Amino acid sequence: LDRTPTTVNDDVALYGIDAVTKPAWEATDFTLDEPENDDTFCLLGLHQLFEPLVPEFYADHDLVEVLERVNIDIDGLALGDYHQTESGIIDGVPAWYAGSTERCATDEVEPRTVSLLEIEDGNLERRELELDTREFESIRIEFDEDDSHGYARDELDRHQLDGKVAIVTLTGERTPVTSSDVYDMAIDKDAAVCKVDDSRGRRQL
Repeated sequence: LDRTPTTVNDDVALYGIDAVTKPAWEATDFTLDEPENDDTFCLLGLHQLFEPLVPEFYADHDLVEVLERVNIDIDGLALGDYHQTESGIIDGVPAWYAGSTERCATDEVEPRTVSLLEIEDGNLERRELELDTREFESIRIEFDEDDSHGYARDELDRHQLDGKVAIVTLTGERTPVTSSDVYDMAIDKDAAVCKVDDSRGRRQL
């Protein structure tokens, strides 16, 4: 998708603008080619972090500014780059982040979704469809002071990690086995994503 409309069923025009770097933002032209029919439903896709849907400390820009800079009336804003599902009405225009379609980090526990859009007679209905995504595998490895790399590897071998998000917690005594070593072992066992929390040697006060 680009600034020229991709027309669907003669009554929906799809536009797309890819991510714009912060230095280029002010000089970027947001002009869109007008659709053939005045009553066409215009949907604009943007790959950027915008407030107010995204928290201010994450956001790059204000979504209201985009609506002010485009030259045509937008009926819907389909947004990407934010991995959470968020939606709202911005200056009268429905806007939403559908979220990521796959778990890309260990803190992304919520189900992943896609948005199904139904547009009829200029009216938009949106439904979220849950996806079958990567499973989480939580592993706890407790070390004695004599435990080595082989022990850590044996503990990981007890789990099936293929394509999963592995969350590994290390407890007990400190040993020559580092958190980086355990991370590499998990990735070697085909974990898609791995996070290692090394709590060894900590004492409760």
